[in-house]
Amino acid sequence: MPARLLLMILFLFALARAALAADPGVLLLHGDAGPTPWTDGLAAGAVEEAGGKAAIQREYLGGLAHDAEAVYDFAQRLKERLHGPVRVVVATDATAAAFAAKYREDLFPEAAMVLAGADRIGADRLTLCGECAALGFETDLDGTLDLIFALRPGTRLVAGIADGTPAGRAARESLKRAMERRRNKATLIFPGHEPGDDNGLDLDGLADVLSNMPSHGVAVLLRFAEDNAGSPVDAGRLYHVLETRLGSPVFVLTDAMLGSGVAGGVLVTGRETGRRAVRLAQRILAGEPVREMLPEPVKAQTVLDGTALARFGMRPVDGAIVVNRPAAPETTDGLAPGFAPLVLAILLAFVAALFLLRRYRQNR
Repeated sequence: MPARLLLMILFLFALARAALAADPGVLLLHGDAGPTPWTDGLAAGAVEEAGGKAAIQREYLGGLAHDAEAVYDFAQRLKERLHGPVRVVVATDATAAAFAAKYREDLFPEAAMVLAGADRIGADRLTLCGECAALGFETDLDGTLDLIFALRPGTRLVAGIADGTPAGRAARESLKRAMERRRNKATLIFPGHEPGDDNGLDLDGLADVLSNMPSHGVAVLLRFAEDNAGSPVDAGRLYHVLETRLGSPVFVLTDAMLGSGVAGGVLVTGRETGRRAVRLAQRILAGEPVREMLPEPVKAQTVLDGTALARFGMRPVDGAIVVNRPAAPETTDGLAPGFAPLVLAILLAFVAALFLLRRYRQNR
């Protein structure tokens, strides 16, 4: 091979590697300690929307919002781990949004910033972020209540679970309005925020509420990001409470806790949030001014947990997406499904053959 041709090939190879290294990268920034069903779904949606045109990198802060030294150390480690230039940063919770606002200029100054779940992040974090696009979630509490009474017509008590944050108070008011035209169907309460019981809830208090719900009651988990002491609620501990302490169905507004035993609801999925976040970032990269953007919220859809429905004697409504369907029950005699009917058919054929043989002998 001529030396000139070899040099040309090496040059083109170097250019290709440089182009790949310069490909826009998407950084998904989570405040959690590790992957959750919500973050996994969000990443899957982001990958689908990016279509292989951008590398997706996921980073977990580990709930470091109140430890300044740990946050600084994480920022230095992240600077070393970033795979090439970051063009899109998607912060998926309040902890991630605070980190991104503080270290944006140092770590990813040219990146388009998207805050996924503006209602979960809080107005103060949105203000600190500056030129950030906020992606809200559709909250369909009317649809959620219609779903509850369709699945469980005997419901007489609805407990709204919310924290004491401004967003939690707003969520309680929204549920009150949605219950107005259903006052004759059920009583609405807010544990931890009732006269004589207005100190809020911690995780132990929430566990007591959920485990002592009456058989004709349901709970709607509106928002529980902080406990009554103002401390962030660990998602893993909340998941464990839902997994172990449910005495009645619990309905949710996102799929973050699906699989824990909650029934589902008219909710926003992590997968659709990931898709919409990347789509919004692509608009920013195309030159659309962030301050002029009016993004539509991520739409809610009816998603139900099949195992949770079966546990509480409910059947899915038409048109619902059903996940986590219960495993098919084994037959009591240990035979594989479909084998027992075959055995029965053989026995019937044998009895019929004996009957015909007896008739034949009698007629001889």
